Amino acid sequence: MLRAIPALVWHRQNWNILKPFCLNDDVSLEELASNPVFCAGFQEPLESRQDIWDLYVDVSAQEITVSENAKKDFVMTSVHKDVAKAMQAFIEEESDDLQIIEGIAAKTKELLGKLELLAGDGGLSLQSLQEQLSNVSLASFLFNVALAEGLASTTGEEEGEDENADSEEPEE
Repeated sequence: MLRAIPALVWHRQNWNILKPFCLNDDVSLEELASNPVFCAGFQEPLESRQDIWDLYVDVSAQEITVSENAKKDFVMTSVHKDVAKAMQAFIEEESDDLQIIEGIAAKTKELLGKLELLAGDGGLSLQSLQEQLSNVSLASFLFNVALAEGLASTTGEEEGEDENADSEEPEE
């Protein structure tokens, strides 16, 4: 399963975020926690450790669980629906693995291009996305994609800043 994930992020050509075999010990968990983004494989269940994961994929049970802390970040948006339609088309067209990889890469490139347009000259922040988009869930999702892709950073954004963004008038 974990070996297939690089195909979903082909544009990166860097698999350093993949940790295919981790132990459930303090050293391994501290190493994971020091990374902003990672995909880790474990032999033993970690479903109860929602403090270290956003998405938990239990391959043997064929289940995906979203942690309580991340549920607001994984609300279904138009981007998700668009990707799901593309994936469905791959299935209906009986696409081979390479066609699927290329299709996902094209969708990813399209999404990253849109993020670059939204960034403009000022860069991306959660606040700037919320100002440009009426869908708060979409803004949050896109900001998290931008963070994962290195197109944004949390530097200078304090916890809860977005909650107060609407209450202040912009300076002219």
